[in-house]
Amino acid sequence: VSDPVNLDENRMVMIRLSEHLPVALKPLDEVRNEIIATLDDNLARDKAEAQATELLASLRSGGGGFEALAAEAGLEYAHHEAIKRNSFELDVTLVQEIFRLPAPVENATVQAVLPTGNGFAVVELHSVADGELESGALFAHQRYERILANSSASQEAFALMRQLRAVAEIKVYEDRIK
Repeated sequence: VSDPVNLDENRMVMIRLSEHLPVALKPLDEVRNEIIATLDDNLARDKAEAQATELLASLRSGGGGFEALAAEAGLEYAHHEAIKRNSFELDVTLVQEIFRLPAPVENATVQAVLPTGNGFAVVELHSVADGELESGALFAHQRYERILANSSASQEAFALMRQLRAVAEIKVYEDRIK
């Protein structure tokens, strides 16, 4: 039986092992289809990444614009004016990767091949706009700043008291205690 595991304030569980099976390899016949599917997926993903890298190289060498290259390769083209971190227009993985890109310098763009949930995308980032907090979000932000500041101050005060107790000589005058 395991040690207690706290799930929340009022619940805990203990795990009891009823049977232990030794580690064993599954027979090849049982996993053959899974292995083939995994290898096919890996190969397709590698081909997609290579194709995206070739498209980016062609774009950089002046081989045409995004839309023309995508049409020529039979791929999907999309243009988005403003993407936010919580945008649902694009693949979630792609949005996260876009926000990891460095901001482009003035009069330049950032071009990259980025992973998506099911492949790769060739992207061109023109600009980055600083975000703005909504009034409710600004209030929450300020509140969290105060909470963090108070927590830090409490920890510092506790550390100071611990240090003072460690180095201070304390005398107790029993006759003055009531």
